[in-house]
Amino acid sequence: MHNHRGSAPNSPTRPRISKKPMERRQEIIRTAFGLFSEKGFENTTIQDIAAQMNVSVGLCYRYFKSKTDIFEAACEFYATESLRETQILNEPDMPAVDKLHYFIQYLFDYTLKHKEFEANYHENSEIRASRIDKVAAKMVEDLIPVIQQGIREGTFHCENPETTTRFIVFGMLHTFHEEIPAENIEAYIHHFVIFIRKMLVDLLKIDNPEQLLVWDEKNKN
Repeated sequence: MHNHRGSAPNSPTRPRISKKPMERRQEIIRTAFGLFSEKGFENTTIQDIAAQMNVSVGLCYRYFKSKTDIFEAACEFYATESLRETQILNEPDMPAVDKLHYFIQYLFDYTLKHKEFEANYHENSEIRASRIDKVAAKMVEDLIPVIQQGIREGTFHCENPETTTRFIVFGMLHTFHEEIPAENIEAYIHHFVIFIRKMLVDLLKIDNPEQLLVWDEKNKN
C-alpha cells in the first residue's frame, strides 16, 4: 500500500515561476520605482507593489523589512542608473569643456525623463539626503579629473580643483532637490540649468563657455 500523504495527484497544479533572489529583488525595486513615480511615497503601499507584480505581500517582506526600505532601494536604483552613461568622461581625446557640457546635459535630461519620481523624491528628506550624498561622492570622483584636464588645457582656471568640484556637485544636487516643486518641473529644471551654467562659468573662469549654452537653446520650447 502506497502512502500518498502530502500529494494530490488528481488535482491540477499551478506552475511555479521561480526566480533567483537578486532577480526577484530587482523586480520589486523596479516595480516600486514605477509606483513611487506615479503615486508618490505616501500613497504607495506594499500591497500595491505586490499586486502590480502579481505576487504575495509576504514575498516583498522576504526581501525588505518595510516600505521605507523599498523606497531607499528605489532611490539607490535611480541614482545608479543616473550615472550609467557617464563613461564618456574618460575619453582621452575629448576636450574638458565638452565633457562638462555633456555631463550637465545628460544629468538634467535624465532628471527630466524621470520628473515624476523627482517630484515625489522630496517626500522623505532623510533618505533623500543620504542618497544624494552617495551620488554626489561618485560624481565628484568622475568630475575631478575633468576639471584637472580643463586646467591643463588652459580652459578652466581654479586653484583647488578637488574642493571646487565638491562644492559644485554637493551644492548643485542638494539645492536642486531641496527646491524642486511638485508641478512645473520642466520649467524648474530649465532655469536651474541656466543657473548652474552661469555658476560653472564663474567658479571655473571658463574661457569660451558657449558650449554650455546648447542644452538651454535646445530645450527652450
